[in-house]
Amino acid sequence: MRVYIDPKFSNDVNARLIYLCVGMSPYAQLIVDRVNIYCVTSDVVDYVCPPWMRRYIDPECLEKMKGRIKEFMDRFSEEVSEVESIERVFEKFWGVISECRTSWGVEIFRACYKNLDISEARELEKFGVSAEPGPNIFLAIDRIKTSAMNISKKIGTQIKEAFIGVLALSLIHETFHAYTDISGKKYSYEVWHTIIEESLATYTEYLYVKRRFIPIFIADMENMPLEYRAWEYWRVHAPNRILHNIVSRCWVQSAVIPQCVVLYPIFHSIFWPIPVGVPSPRYPHFIDILHEYFAMLGPGWHRFFHKVILPALKLSKQKQEILWQLLAINILKYMLQI
Repeated sequence: MRVYIDPKFSNDVNARLIYLCVGMSPYAQLIVDRVNIYCVTSDVVDYVCPPWMRRYIDPECLEKMKGRIKEFMDRFSEEVSEVESIERVFEKFWGVISECRTSWGVEIFRACYKNLDISEARELEKFGVSAEPGPNIFLAIDRIKTSAMNISKKIGTQIKEAFIGVLALSLIHETFHAYTDISGKKYSYEVWHTIIEESLATYTEYLYVKRRFIPIFIADMENMPLEYRAWEYWRVHAPNRILHNIVSRCWVQSAVIPQCVVLYPIFHSIFWPIPVGVPSPRYPHFIDILHEYFAMLGPGWHRFFHKVILPALKLSKQKQEILWQLLAINILKYMLQI
């Protein structure tokens, strides 16, 4: 792992501190020989990961739309029956949610992960940064300092301690994105995808950062978009590192049938993890358990399973996305307390 530090920040950060922070991540061993880290200015980060692409959900906007969202969720099965396409209903629903997407400040734009191609790496030479193609994490040290200063004032901790805490949180978060990308899960700015990916990445911060930095983490969350704040869902529904790792592995493998599957109550708030060994589609247990679950929800949902879910699950890509999108909807339900 190569660590580049802009000379402007030589008094703020060093390679040893970067290694210590990366070492908190559960994915440190995976990325240490594959990912480079660049401590640069904010203009470099904005060039690599343009702010106009990184729009996320405003929780206050979503709260104002709570009634409209609840009505849509209550009519979900009816909507599918009317249009006879669950994909079109998803498209309509996420279109409503995307109305609350907006740009964010230094908290979001202080770090980013990018798998650079050769031309993208060469373009950074105009900033004086000799970047290598491949997986890279970019840290805007000036913005991390600003975040640290804001948090220091908010919770009364020393600025240096706040800086190290924010640096560690940023690196743990970005190593999760590195882990998913290196494992073959490509990032998408679709609303449901960012809800799952960013909430899991943020929950990774909470689980693995040193405990002394938890007050900094909590303070940091106050200025984050909904996708990041949704880490709270996992704290309740996957309340330990083991379950977090299982869920993350399911997500990264781009499949709902990895070696071990965790099923979630898609429309209820009670967590129901069921490890089921499903090594290949020859095993019908996954569909059987899903069928039983929808049957437990009542006659209406039972019919909905046979008319909509079961036909859609015949195609593997649809199978994956349908269940993950339903989970993303469940996360929204939890966050809005619907």
